[in-house]
Amino acid sequence: PNMRARERYDEVNKRLKTTEDKLHQARNQSRAVEQGFEQIKQQRLERFMKMFEHVEMTIDRIYKDLTKSQKHALGGNAYLTLSNTEEPWLGGIKFNAMPPTKRFRDMDQ
Repeated sequence: PNMRARERYDEVNKRLKTTEDKLHQARNQSRAVEQGFEQIKQQRLERFMKMFEHVEMTIDRIYKDLTKSQKHALGGNAYLTLSNTEEPWLGGIKFNAMPPTKRFRDMDQ
Protein backbone atom coordinates (compact mmCIF):
# COMPACT_ATOMS: atom_id res chain seq x y z
CA PRO A 1 0.00 0.00 0.00
CA ASN A 2 0.93 3.59 -0.59
CA MET A 3 2.12 5.14 2.68
CA ARG A 4 1.51 8.67 1.49
CA ALA A 5 -2.10 8.01 0.50
CA ARG A 6 -3.38 8.99 3.95
CA GLU A 7 -1.37 12.22 3.88
CA ARG A 8 -2.65 13.01 0.43
CA TYR A 9 -6.22 12.23 1.47
CA ASP A 10 -5.91 14.60 4.46
CA GLU A 11 -4.44 17.28 2.19
CA VAL A 12 -7.30 16.99 -0.30
CA ASN A 13 -9.88 17.06 2.52
CA LYS A 14 -8.26 20.19 3.92
CA ARG A 15 -8.41 21.89 0.49
CA LEU A 16 -12.03 20.80 0.12
CA LYS A 17 -12.94 22.33 3.49
CA THR A 18 -11.14 25.56 2.57
CA THR A 19 -12.97 25.70 -0.74
CA GLU A 20 -16.33 25.05 0.92
CA ASP A 21 -15.64 27.82 3.45
CA LYS A 22 -14.81 30.24 0.61
CA LEU A 23 -18.00 29.22 -1.18
CA HIS A 24 -20.05 29.82 1.96
CA GLN A 25 -18.45 33.27 2.41
CA ALA A 26 -19.05 34.14 -1.25
CA ARG A 27 -22.72 33.14 -1.00
CA ASN A 28 -23.19 35.25 2.13
CA GLN A 29 -21.50 38.19 0.46
CA SER A 30 -23.67 37.73 -2.63
CA ARG A 31 -26.84 37.74 -0.51
CA ALA A 32 -25.74 40.91 1.27
CA VAL A 33 -25.02 42.67 -2.03
CA GLU A 34 -28.38 41.56 -3.43
CA GLN A 35 -30.21 42.89 -0.36
CA GLY A 36 -28.36 46.19 -0.66
CA PHE A 37 -29.29 46.41 -4.32
CA GLU A 38 -32.96 45.76 -3.55
CA GLN A 39 -32.94 48.46 -0.86
CA ILE A 40 -31.45 50.98 -3.29
CA LYS A 41 -33.96 49.96 -5.95
CA GLN A 42 -36.83 50.50 -3.47
CA GLN A 43 -35.44 53.91 -2.46
CA ARG A 44 -35.16 54.87 -6.12
CA LEU A 45 -38.80 53.90 -6.71
CA GLU A 46 -39.99 55.85 -3.66
CA ARG A 47 -38.05 58.96 -4.66
CA PHE A 48 -39.19 58.75 -8.27
CA MET A 49 -42.84 58.36 -7.26
CA LYS A 50 -42.62 61.23 -4.79
CA MET A 51 -41.25 63.53 -7.49
CA PHE A 52 -43.70 62.20 -10.10
CA GLU A 53 -46.67 62.91 -7.82
CA HIS A 54 -45.36 66.42 -7.16
CA VAL A 55 -44.95 67.12 -10.89
CA GLU A 56 -48.36 65.63 -11.65
CA MET A 57 -50.09 67.85 -9.09
CA THR A 58 -48.20 70.92 -10.30
CA ILE A 59 -49.10 70.29 -13.94
CA ASP A 60 -52.76 69.84 -13.05
CA ARG A 61 -52.77 73.08 -11.05
CA ILE A 62 -51.06 75.03 -13.85
CA TYR A 63 -53.43 73.60 -16.47
CA LYS A 64 -56.42 74.55 -14.32
CA ASP A 65 -55.07 78.10 -14.04
CA LEU A 66 -54.48 78.31 -17.79
CA THR A 67 -57.96 77.10 -18.70
CA LYS A 68 -59.97 79.08 -16.13
CA SER A 69 -62.47 81.59 -17.41
CA GLN A 70 -65.48 83.49 -16.17
CA LYS A 71 -67.65 80.81 -17.67
CA HIS A 72 -65.59 77.91 -16.28
CA ALA A 73 -64.24 78.87 -12.88
CA LEU A 74 -62.63 75.49 -12.20
CA GLY A 75 -60.74 75.16 -15.47
CA GLY A 76 -59.73 71.89 -17.07
CA ASN A 77 -57.85 68.85 -15.80
CA ALA A 78 -54.44 67.45 -16.72
CA TYR A 79 -53.19 63.97 -15.90
CA LEU A 80 -49.88 62.18 -16.11
CA THR A 81 -49.78 58.39 -16.32
CA LEU A 82 -46.83 56.02 -16.23
CA SER A 83 -46.30 53.41 -18.93
CA ASN A 84 -44.46 51.10 -16.55
CA THR A 85 -45.66 51.25 -12.94
CA GLU A 86 -43.19 48.68 -11.56
CA GLU A 87 -40.06 50.38 -12.92
CA PRO A 88 -41.36 53.77 -14.07
CA TRP A 89 -37.93 55.10 -15.11
CA LEU A 90 -37.85 52.42 -17.83
CA GLY A 91 -41.11 53.50 -19.47
CA GLY A 92 -42.66 56.68 -20.68
CA ILE A 93 -44.95 59.25 -19.14
CA LYS A 94 -48.22 60.04 -20.89
CA PHE A 95 -49.80 63.49 -20.64
CA ASN A 96 -53.58 63.79 -20.91
CA ALA A 97 -55.54 67.03 -20.79
CA MET A 98 -59.26 67.66 -20.55
CA PRO A 99 -60.35 71.25 -21.31
CA PRO A 100 -63.45 72.59 -19.53
CA THR A 101 -66.75 71.18 -20.84
CA LYS A 102 -64.92 68.69 -23.06
CA ARG A 103 -64.88 64.96 -22.61
CA PHE A 104 -61.69 63.07 -21.89
CA ARG A 105 -59.66 62.50 -25.01
CA ASP A 106 -56.43 60.56 -25.23
CA MET A 107 -53.57 62.68 -26.65
CA ASP A 108 -52.49 59.76 -28.90
CA GLN A 109 -55.66 60.10 -30.98
